[in-house]
Amino acid sequence: MAIKKLFFMGGVFLLFNIELFSKRVDIVPLEDLIRKNTSIRYITCDGKIPFHFEPFPLVANPPLYQPNEGIIHDTFVLKIPHGSVYFQKNDISGIVVADNYIVEEMMWPSKQAFFGRHRRFKLQDGFIEPLKFSVRLAVLTQECAGCYGHWLIEILGRLALLERYGVEYDALYVPQDHAFQRDSLALWGIDPEKIVNSSGVELVRADELIVPSLVCRKHPALGREPLCCMYAMPWIIDYVRNKFLPLLLQQPSENMYSKKIFISRQGAGMRRVINEDEVFALFESLGFVRYHTDQLSFLEQVRLFFQAEVVVSPNGSGLTNVIFCKPETFVVELFQARGDCTFFYLSQMCGLKHVCVQTTDFDQKGGFFDTHMPLPIIQKVIDDLLRG
Repeated sequence: MAIKKLFFMGGVFLLFNIELFSKRVDIVPLEDLIRKNTSIRYITCDGKIPFHFEPFPLVANPPLYQPNEGIIHDTFVLKIPHGSVYFQKNDISGIVVADNYIVEEMMWPSKQAFFGRHRRFKLQDGFIEPLKFSVRLAVLTQECAGCYGHWLIEILGRLALLERYGVEYDALYVPQDHAFQRDSLALWGIDPEKIVNSSGVELVRADELIVPSLVCRKHPALGREPLCCMYAMPWIIDYVRNKFLPLLLQQPSENMYSKKIFISRQGAGMRRVINEDEVFALFESLGFVRYHTDQLSFLEQVRLFFQAEVVVSPNGSGLTNVIFCKPETFVVELFQARGDCTFFYLSQMCGLKHVCVQTTDFDQKGGFFDTHMPLPIIQKVIDDLLRG
């Protein structure tokens, strides 16, 4: 059974069909899928490259899920005739389906981790009706796309992959729920009329699905990965930086930001610092100014970090903006219960001076709760690192 509907995009109405999704799907490695369907085109992009960082100083051994050395997986672009992508807002996103098979390499961050988080996930008879678009549809959805850090490195990194290798498309299927998503795509130069906004629960099918690979995969992928460090290829960091930093000159701002910045987590949905006001008061005496990145536009965040000389921040997504800092910028990261190496490694890629400060014991389940930072620890940071 098929139902015809209209979808408004690019100033015109596009006709698409709703068809019953009538078969159960299985998960297969990409190599097996291409053998099954020779019409799928595989475009080779980057080969595997090694990475090596200074070890995370707050643990005795390199973290199992965030090693300081290894291999960043190769990148590619798939062109899948009549391919589909599954999206479920705030939960599951970017499940690529071809010929009733899920592409294993497109599951973020791994198959084991996916089913560890989504034990009840099924895509089978009568589960959902696909929406069919008669376009070349590029897919930029994946889990955690609503998180600022993953958006900045992984989603925009996948967009950079398409652009760098000259892969053409008619429309983008991408989340647009947050201002930073809409703003960054507009500043990138994406025509908003080419964007198909992913929302609700959808299985979208296109005449041709264009799928850039995930760009922060380790090789080999581990099992369940509760801490998803972003091992981006250096060119991706440079590409994103060079997309936005020139705009600071083209779009001057009247805002004057301090060169000593303290990043707040008061507006975060989790892992807030219970006594943040007391913590910041110690830094305020040294001339630091507190900023709430959730209250700044995307370009204002870029500008804030670019002009900073010293950044103090609890571990959190806003620290992804260190990619916009000048080399030698001093970064002090205040860790709570989450022992996440992401920004320590990212700073090394960008040539920054990064100091890690532990304020509580690390929680093995990810530390997704608010914590209190002992003031004597913060005072010691100031006495040892920042005075004078």
